Parts: sequence; C-alpha cells; structure tokens
Amino acid sequence: MADATCVGCHAQAGERWRGSHHDQAMAHVGPDSVRGDFADAVLRQGKQRWRFHRADGRYYVDAPGENGRSRQYEIKYTFGVDPLQQYLVEFPGGRLQALPVAWDTRRQRWFHLYPDSRAGTGDPMHWTGRYQNWNLMCAECHSTNLRKGYDAAADTYATRWDEINVGCQSCHGPGAAHQAWADAKRDGKPAPSGAEKAYGLVVDFRAGDSRFQVDQCGACHSRRQRLADSDQPGAHFLDNFRPELLRAGLYHPDGQQLDEVYVYGSMLQSRMYQQGVRCTDCHDAHSLKLKAEGNAVCVQCHNPAGNPRFPTLRKAAYDTPAHHHHTAGRPGTECRNCHMPEKNYMVVHARPDHSFRIPRPRPLAKARHPQRVQPVPRQQEPGLGG
Repeated sequence: MADATCVGCHAQAGERWRGSHHDQAMAHVGPDSVRGDFADAVLRQGKQRWRFHRADGRYYVDAPGENGRSRQYEIKYTFGVDPLQQYLVEFPGGRLQALPVAWDTRRQRWFHLYPDSRAGTGDPMHWTGRYQNWNLMCAECHSTNLRKGYDAAADTYATRWDEINVGCQSCHGPGAAHQAWADAKRDGKPAPSGAEKAYGLVVDFRAGDSRFQVDQCGACHSRRQRLADSDQPGAHFLDNFRPELLRAGLYHPDGQQLDEVYVYGSMLQSRMYQQGVRCTDCHDAHSLKLKAEGNAVCVQCHNPAGNPRFPTLRKAAYDTPAHHHHTAGRPGTECRNCHMPEKNYMVVHARPDHSFRIPRPRPLAKARHPQRVQPVPRQQEPGLGG
C-alpha cells in the first residue's frame, strides 16, 4: 500500500508530512532532491581531493577509491536534508556506500564528516568499508519497511523497501487492514472482523499509555541492537530491540548524552517521561516541527495554570528572570539552554539532550580538602513530579 493511498483520506496529515525530515530521509538523486553544489565544486581534506560535478543530468564525485586512487563515482541517492545532506554511491554486491563528505545546507559548503580520521584503504571505517555501508548501518531508519536481504554466504545485499523515505506505515504499521476498514465504512458495509476496535490499525496511537508512543518513535530514534530480522509493529520496544545502556563512552556520568545516542535512552531517564509526557506533546506528529517557538513549547505546561494531564506539576511562572536568572531577551533565557544542552554530532548537527535535567550547583569544598565536594541535601525541585 502506497503513501498516496493514505493521503487520499488524510490530506491534512499528508500536507504537514510533505517536506518534513521524514519525507526527505532518502530520495533518488535529481534536481528536486539534491542540495549540494555539483557545479565542479572541490573539497580538499589533507591529501585527499573530492570533486563534485554533473554530466548528462547525472551527478558524480571524483573521490579516492578502494585502492587509494581517485576515480569517478556516480551518486545514486540523497540521504537526509538538514542541517546536512549525505550522498550514496552504488557498489557491487548490492551495496550502497555513504560518502564521508557531506553538504552543509545552512552554511552552503562541503565538509568532511571525519576530519580527524586516519582510516585508509582496507579499513572498515574507510568510506568504501563495511562500517560506512548504508545497508548495514543506517538504511532501516530512512526507508519504510526495509528488508536488508543480506546473503551471508555470498556477502551480498538485495535490499528492498516499500517506500524510499519514512512514510505513513513506518510509524503506523501495515495499512492494508485499515484501508479495508475505511473502504467498508465508505461503502456502508460491515467492517472486517476484528477491525472495528482499532480501525484496522496495527499501531494504534490512541492507546492511553504514553510509553507506547515513545517506544514507536524509539525504534529509530535510539542507539540499539536489533533482536529480530523484522519488526513486530505495535510491540514493545524491548520485543524488537536491545537498547544501549548508560555506560561510559556513550553517556556522561550524570546520564547526559556523550556519544551519538539519539533520543530514546535520554528520554527514558527524564521525569517528564515518568509522568507521561510523550513525543507529540512537543513535536507535531507529521511535520516533526516543535509545536511552538522558543520557550512557548515548554510553557504549554510549565506555567501558573499548569496542565490537568500532569497534576503533580508545580504551577509557577517559569519563563521569567526569577526562574532562569537572565535578563529577558539575552542568551541563556531559553529553557533548553539549561535543561536540554546541545552537542554537535556529524560535525554540524546540534542535538539537544532529552533527559531534561535540572542543573543543581554544589557548594565549594573547604580549602583543606579541595578535591571533595559537600553533599547537597535533596530538595523538592520544580518540574514534573516536583
């Protein structure tokens, strides 16, 4: 079932989704999808040279190949859209390899994703190696119902997808039964057996438990290992995946993000998650944009009136100098500055931490024991559950 079938009834949702990061998660190369400069642009990184150009409507890169010598490769797909766009090259055995150089869509420049890397030819981290392989590393979260099709004996891939990008069924699950239910309703016929309760949906976001939605989003927005060859849509996260835990190298000692852990592991640590906050409380489900700009997205709940969904939330004025201790309009006044500190990944992609921690300064230690820090008594903190 194609996304166009869904949009036939859900036009408003489809309009918001169109142009989103999900919509542009992956695409065939063409004038409508390519953001990078292919007008004979050159990037030099150390002794390496990358040249991007077009010919006969096709897109090419001259790049150092598997033997270290420069050769021409044709770009087949775009990968992502903002704040950077990557490009995929087709190799024998059904492999697609991600170039280690990308286009910075905001600063309008080519840049190297691994400027300090010394990975040479034959190294799995070289752009032609296994760990830069799209099929293995990143494909399943950028396309709908992707099947890797890996043949271990031949060490080849026959990767397939239902939709090249992240479409309706990536989040809502298989839609054929829902379509049958909708067709029956339209024609005045009885609904298919068992379809009435959940409208024929395998993944029904009407579930009252907020954790259900976080699990569905976490299937991609997490650092995890797959437990099964294919997902069981609508199942708990742990039925399909094993998440990376709070270990050194991935998270700071206090649990904040360190390495590229995405969102799920941080969100599960938060008091907001424990109190029932879900992804779509802040983000639009289809455009993925924040529901409001700046602090307005936070003061939906964190305000003097509170929010009846979260009765333990302390009612107070948070977006004021009395709370954030900064002059209005100056840097530091945004909630995320303290509660969601950002870190750059992939060089240019600033991602906010989703553990929503509350900064708690500790008093200075006594001079004769400068290495010690006095314990801070636990206090009732503002925020969810406080």
